[in-house]
Amino acid sequence: LGPGQLASAMKMEVSVPARKMRLFSHVVRCLSKVGQHLYFDARENGLTLRTLNDARSAFVMFSFSGHFFDSYKYEPDEDNTKCKILLKSCLAVFR
Repeated sequence: LGPGQLASAMKMEVSVPARKMRLFSHVVRCLSKVGQHLYFDARENGLTLRTLNDARSAFVMFSFSGHFFDSYKYEPDEDNTKCKILLKSCLAVFR
């Protein structure tokens, strides 16, 4: 990118219903036992969470349909819509 140019960003809003929050937090904890990073892959029809261990010998992936959420809004960008965060920081949210 040159000066004054902004990278396009995905726009996604999800709302996990209270009755499904326990399942969602179990998924995040399961992923944290395998890898250090949580990869979000948003698509029109749902959200995929995945991780890869440091040795690149184990891979875990969970996919959630858009119907899993109370609301699922996704606006694609020009690039592949992916995001990576540290699982350690994500776990703190579910405590």
